[in-house]
Amino acid sequence: MGGDIKYKYAFDEKGNIVSIEDLTKETSKQQTFKCIVCGSELRPRAIGSKQRRAHFYHKGVVLCNGETYLHKLCKLYIKQHFDNSDSFNISYKVSKNCSERNCNLRNCNCHKEDEINQIDLKEFYDTCIIETNIKGFVADLLLTNSKDTSIPPILIEICVAHPCEDIKKESGLKIIEISIKSEKDIENLFSDGTLSENLNKWIGNRIEFISFKRNIEEKLISPISRFIYLPTIRTNPFFCDFKCDIANYKLIANSVIELNIINSKHQHENNNYTIACNWLAKHIEFKRCNICKFYYKTTNNEEVSCRLSTKYDKPIFPMLEYAEKCSWYQKNTFSFNEDEYKILEIKENNFNKKDAYYVMIAGSNNFDNYTFFEEKCNHLLSEKIKTHNVVILVQSSNEIINLVKQFSYKHNLLVIPFNTIWGKYGPIGTEMYKKTDALVAFWDGKSEFTKSLIEEAKYYGLNVEVYLI
Repeated sequence: MGGDIKYKYAFDEKGNIVSIEDLTKETSKQQTFKCIVCGSELRPRAIGSKQRRAHFYHKGVVLCNGETYLHKLCKLYIKQHFDNSDSFNISYKVSKNCSERNCNLRNCNCHKEDEINQIDLKEFYDTCIIETNIKGFVADLLLTNSKDTSIPPILIEICVAHPCEDIKKESGLKIIEISIKSEKDIENLFSDGTLSENLNKWIGNRIEFISFKRNIEEKLISPISRFIYLPTIRTNPFFCDFKCDIANYKLIANSVIELNIINSKHQHENNNYTIACNWLAKHIEFKRCNICKFYYKTTNNEEVSCRLSTKYDKPIFPMLEYAEKCSWYQKNTFSFNEDEYKILEIKENNFNKKDAYYVMIAGSNNFDNYTFFEEKCNHLLSEKIKTHNVVILVQSSNEIINLVKQFSYKHNLLVIPFNTIWGKYGPIGTEMYKKTDALVAFWDGKSEFTKSLIEEAKYYGLNVEVYLI
């Protein structure tokens, strides 16, 4: 019966929905309230009480139930949000495929599962009507475009106890089904500004998008790996990640070789480095231990070693460039069929014709504040990014590496990975400093490694910026 239901919401004298929580004892006495279901008079109770929850109740005994109350309240709440807000955002998961089907860079990154597709429905719909007919069905709410009838309508169905009928779900109409159990569920619908699909199988789909397009084709900007041989900076070639929209241009003007190596199944397959080195050995004078027949790795040894180390006094774990001076070097018998891989040599000059500017970024292993990191890097590099191709060299902790990756991807900057800075000059030597323009260090005042980088960079005349963290 209506008198037993504790309503949180009611209509005021102007027909607006009000919450009992927004009333005081004084303001509640200044007007009358009506039930949003049956229209009967409601009275406030327990306002300001610490023992009981404040609520509205029917003045007399009426036929009114909580299920109908929640159903109608939710419809009014959604319509009010649509009518009074600048945006009406929804989001749901889709699969995305790159529309560039003939692209020679196509790989596993050109298809993305479980991408969040967010749409502002106010860009396409300008009317929201409660309980109206559409193709033989009654919609709880119907979104339409009054100016363009070619835009298909969207039904919003409220489920309190009974889900949307199967015949309606199978009609092909776009439906947003919203399941609610309480007033709190309604209040939380737009808590983050978006009506979001819930795909958690343990709690069920509280919001479900039915007959919405789940496979989308559009131009995707995906990460791709570039193999670069730049001996003036690094003794050994290296892989770096960048965006595919500049994949047909060299990233560094003075590099010797730059290759796009595409693996349609696994972009970062472990043997890609060996594949690339074999390509270099075939096309230019290039020797490295990892493509020598005496270089091997056993199942019991995580490091790759030289078979000749004991008999001919060779290094057990040689640096890759040791092959250049080794008299026993022999190219392995690996059957390298170039046709099995998408290996594309890039010969076009760097995409924006700018000179390179090399910045070493280092930091203590307890620093992971991206907001602070981005603020300082923007301050130092924003002007350089306009005039140069900024290349970041990372010789630091995993935390700094992750921060650099975020920053570089956002600003489309080239990063030379930290594990390629080791070469014949040691972990970081004179030649490296001669080719580097600046050092940015985020130092906790304790790290000896970061301290030594700062001191050496100053000694060799680099532009040095140190931020204490």
